[in-house]
Amino acid sequence: SFYQLNTENLNSSMVVSSAKLLSAETYGSDLDCSHTWPVTAKWTDGIGDGTDWNSQPGVIQSIQTMDPKSAGSGCGTQDVDFNVTSEMQSTAKNNDTQWTFGRYGDESDLPDSSCSPSSSYNCGFMRFNNNPSVTTVFDIAPDVPASTTTTPASVDNGVATGPGCGSSTIGWIGATDLGANNGSQVTLNTKLTSNIVGEHVRAEYTIWDNSIANNPVGSNVVANPDSAYVSSGTTVDTPVGITLHNGHAYGWRVAAYDGILTSSDAPDCHFDVDTTPPTVPTVTSTTFPASGSHPASPPVTGTTGTFSFASTDPVPTGCVSTCLASGVGRYEYSFNTPIPTSGASTVAAGGTVSYTANRWGTNILYVAAVDNAGNVSQTRQYDFYVKWNPEATVTAGDVNGAGVPDLLETNTAGELL
Repeated sequence: SFYQLNTENLNSSMVVSSAKLLSAETYGSDLDCSHTWPVTAKWTDGIGDGTDWNSQPGVIQSIQTMDPKSAGSGCGTQDVDFNVTSEMQSTAKNNDTQWTFGRYGDESDLPDSSCSPSSSYNCGFMRFNNNPSVTTVFDIAPDVPASTTTTPASVDNGVATGPGCGSSTIGWIGATDLGANNGSQVTLNTKLTSNIVGEHVRAEYTIWDNSIANNPVGSNVVANPDSAYVSSGTTVDTPVGITLHNGHAYGWRVAAYDGILTSSDAPDCHFDVDTTPPTVPTVTSTTFPASGSHPASPPVTGTTGTFSFASTDPVPTGCVSTCLASGVGRYEYSFNTPIPTSGASTVAAGGTVSYTANRWGTNILYVAAVDNAGNVSQTRQYDFYVKWNPEATVTAGDVNGAGVPDLLETNTAGELL
């Protein structure tokens, strides 16, 4: 007997782990219920218009031979199942929409002393049900994890760079963002998607430290955190769980795992760590020399000049290869009031700051260096003296030298505005 089954629901994205051809013997010509007879399942060519007893499908390969007891006539139905795992694996791989098999029994005639009441009898003749089926156990690997990020986000000179995946810019994580736990709570984030309805999936990470070995991923793997199993479409935030070291360069990758299959890896991502602040900046100004330098001709009110700053970002030690420092990215500064905690005036490293001195007496410049990881140096206080310009036009009520009268009042803290 030959059957052609519909296999269009199998496809190459599926990984078949087991498959069983289910059928049942409903009648056997051997009337002794204790006797067994062979039946062999074979993978065959398809059934066509010309298929008949004399033009049977060709055999591709033999699958398995079973030896069921005789059925019917008081013996009952006998289940006869075949292992067709490799056949379904091949069918899925090739995206075949149909699969044909044949069942072959013992065709020999035996004398009545062997099995039957007649003198010549096909004792191995069997009848089977006409609704065989294949039960296939399969899985489909989860999608490659998407939307990979870190929390906190890495930065470069105050600008978020993203997670440094693929060819994108690798950013820095500084001391403030690492927090009190030395970075162990920095999280690696990704969105997980399963391809099986109701199936849960988890993220499996590999983290390596490029500063302790020259091989990008090898003996330098420092952690393998996993997320919890979550439903499809969930974004997981998984702590790295290790101390992150100053001056080190880290890489990480993630794959999704559903308990059976693992997705391909998402593109490798990277971040660098810098927890050392820059040195206290030095200040240079030809026009406004520092107080106590006794210039021959002190600047007077109304004079405009420039200031330049210099600082370095120390490179830590202790790496197999050279440790990293993010470098000074900018300076924050303020004149005559301390630098505010937010919204401070800034100038890029290497730039100059122009200032017009309208206030006579001692002026104060406050300046701090900020590296590309966001670490802030101690503040430099630069005092310089500006004398009154005797040729300046005096405007009654002008306090700040702007040439127009000013209105003075106090705020709730008692400060004069």
